[in-house]
Amino acid sequence: MLSKTTVLSSVLLALSVNHCLAQDNDASYEEIAAVDLSFRNAGLNPSPIPSEWMDIQAVLKVSFGDVDVANIGDTLTVAQVQTAPTYTLSETEEADEKDTFDSDRLFTVAFLDAGVYGRDNSNQVTRHFLQNNFTVDDDVLRPSSNVAPITSYGAPFPTNGDGPHRYMQLVFQQYQNFTPPSSPSTGSPIQTMSITDYYRASNGGLGKVVAANYILIEQGQATASVSSIQPVNTQSIDSLASSLSVQATATGLSTTRTSSTSSPTSTRNSSGAMASLSFPSSTLSALVTVAGAALLGGMLL
Repeated sequence: MLSKTTVLSSVLLALSVNHCLAQDNDASYEEIAAVDLSFRNAGLNPSPIPSEWMDIQAVLKVSFGDVDVANIGDTLTVAQVQTAPTYTLSETEEADEKDTFDSDRLFTVAFLDAGVYGRDNSNQVTRHFLQNNFTVDDDVLRPSSNVAPITSYGAPFPTNGDGPHRYMQLVFQQYQNFTPPSSPSTGSPIQTMSITDYYRASNGGLGKVVAANYILIEQGQATASVSSIQPVNTQSIDSLASSLSVQATATGLSTTRTSSTSSPTSTRNSSGAMASLSFPSSTLSALVTVAGAALLGGMLL
């Protein structure tokens, strides 16, 4: 006959392993740091995206039909981006704790051409897509069926010989007091705009850029000298990641879940000492159910 202690320990061990595996889906601070630094290296931050707007809390995965953007700054062809993109988020554990991407939150999504790296484009970008009131469902950004796009997706088509254009995909927080600026109006075509003017015209209704990506698209060979975007230094990523981790810990949002939606449970580590584990309440409910069934089964054996 199995002892109650043996059965309960086995259940706790299995759930702790499942919990750890689930956390592997969270975006790491290194991944977040890489996004932030990539925007700086590509000349997209602080202009046209001001530094104070950036608060990356998730990795933004972009797909154009069956074409996936493997890495931030990937080079794609015009033919590969004809299908409107879909967006999937991999959020940090900190964002999960803060409910940044909960289903009741709204977001504005923009697809903008910032031109060729090294040129002074100021805050002027070309709008290829802009829509408000996106929500997040199962980590996927989904447009509202009740809100028409400001600009429906129009595939990039940079001028032949102009050099590689930087196409940003930005996810802005959208607050309850948000009302769309009167310009551009719903149904506007692809055109240049000042992203700063649009942001300010929302009267505080737009928050930080919480997820972002960019791709490069070029047609033909550049007819003039074009500056190269330098890769992000690994040491810089590690340094920024460490800083982000310290900030999260300082605000009480460390890598160990401690929010009100979680309850602490304990188990023993390899040395026999008690080690703290933390499970969401839903997991604990399952624990009680499974442990109870296991104990009952053990007593019946």
